[in-house]
Amino acid sequence: MILGKQLIYSIMDPHAIPVYDSGNVVELRTTQLRPFKNLFDALKENIDDISIYFNSQGMQIYTMDRSQSASIEVSLEADKFDHFYCLHRTDEEGNELGTRIDISVPNVNKVLKTITNDDDLLIWTFNPQHEYLCIYITNNTKLEQSCYRIKLQNPNNVDPTVMEGLDKYSCVLTMPTSDYNQIAKRFKSMNAIYVTIEYSRNHEGEPTLSFSSNTDVAEFSTSRNASTSDENPNSVVFSRIPEGSSCYCDRFSFSHLYNFTKCANIGSKNGGQIVRVYLNEEQPAVLIFNIGSLGEIKISVAPITEEEI
Repeated sequence: MILGKQLIYSIMDPHAIPVYDSGNVVELRTTQLRPFKNLFDALKENIDDISIYFNSQGMQIYTMDRSQSASIEVSLEADKFDHFYCLHRTDEEGNELGTRIDISVPNVNKVLKTITNDDDLLIWTFNPQHEYLCIYITNNTKLEQSCYRIKLQNPNNVDPTVMEGLDKYSCVLTMPTSDYNQIAKRFKSMNAIYVTIEYSRNHEGEPTLSFSSNTDVAEFSTSRNASTSDENPNSVVFSRIPEGSSCYCDRFSFSHLYNFTKCANIGSKNGGQIVRVYLNEEQPAVLIFNIGSLGEIKISVAPITEEEI
């Protein structure tokens, strides 16, 4: 059993050896069980199988949702884990190869759903001689450890695509994840099919963020006056706004935005989490949520046309 190995460090040396089994090419350990659990709970709403990439930088996921309308990018940093190891391999030109694991999101989620508040250690290991990913969940108070072997899936043959160009977006803001969730639930109760997101300025010239829709229940909107400073942690804060009097307005499928509301629960249990939002005319809206202190998840949702409603 792995129980009792409490080494707390990160293995970044390419000549380092695995801790748990000499045949392992990937090992990770973290005490941040809740963010990990919530991450896969959010992913399972929109994705079936994924490819997970491991290298000296950490753990990455690049995928699309089932409708092929939203792209998802997850990046967890190696040095933010209590222990992280990935076998260092390079090609003839010296480029790092890393390791890829193809796995079922629902299966991983079912395993992580067994985590309780009393569990305090999560360990993943992968040995290429075996056709499964090992997940260990440890409770040191009870001196208990559960081991799960999840079968690998066939590769999806989709090349990873990194989101780029966010520095060119004209409108960038942050808002509390709890507010994002509340607005989404409000629109859900109104049977929203689409949501229009608009940036404008009110009669006093202050930046305003609005969400609106028209359903069989009512025509409705929610607007938030914003600021350009982060003095108020409960406000919408713009870090970048369109120049001059230009505004932003685009329409999105509500289901695509609502399906990712669980990402708002990924952060630490202490709350105070924010979502970063990137908006640019006729470009996908990008939402970025923190995953504890391990890294972040980016979700890119394309706007829709009148014909798609």
